[in-house]
Amino acid sequence: MAEEGKKVRFRTILEVLGKPKEHVEKAIKEYVEDIRSNPNYLIIKEEFSKPKEQEKMWSVFAELEMVVKDVQELFGFCFSYMPSSIEILKPDEVTFSNLDVTGVLNDLQAKLHGLDSTIKRFRAENGFLKRNFKTTITNFVSVVLSVKGQLTIDDLSKFSGVISEELDGLLKEMLKEGKIKKEEDFYCLP
Repeated sequence: MAEEGKKVRFRTILEVLGKPKEHVEKAIKEYVEDIRSNPNYLIIKEEFSKPKEQEKMWSVFAELEMVVKDVQELFGFCFSYMPSSIEILKPDEVTFSNLDVTGVLNDLQAKLHGLDSTIKRFRAENGFLKRNFKTTITNFVSVVLSVKGQLTIDDLSKFSGVISEELDGLLKEMLKEGKIKKEEDFYCLP
């Protein structure tokens, strides 16, 4: 066993990214409160950053100094809360048995398999949504053109709520498939 019962003191940083700003501030505090409610973790010191805007989103972090009963609890913390960094303050040296390393590697593999499964599910859902969105907008363009006759890409953009740059690719596909035709700057049904 890896120095069983030997307490580990460490510093960690947890980050939250999202919007709106108020939600991010609330989320980081709830995240830390969840850690505090776990009897296996002792928070000695905590410091919260001010929210910082990053590419239309807000970022905030909490720096915590904590104590856990042993290295296995530290690994458990990492797998559960996925901090952005960990710095072990005490003890100066940590040793592991092959059984300890095996357990950690199996936990890591389980986490990676879970993430892989989630990514595959999101990809499938994203593909489904993209196909349905394309079909919906194609049908919408056909219906609007059947009612209005001829429209420019800007007019179609206003009616559909899809920006012209994104609508352009779809209109080119519809032209190629013969679903619509273009006369000068105007689109219409064939």
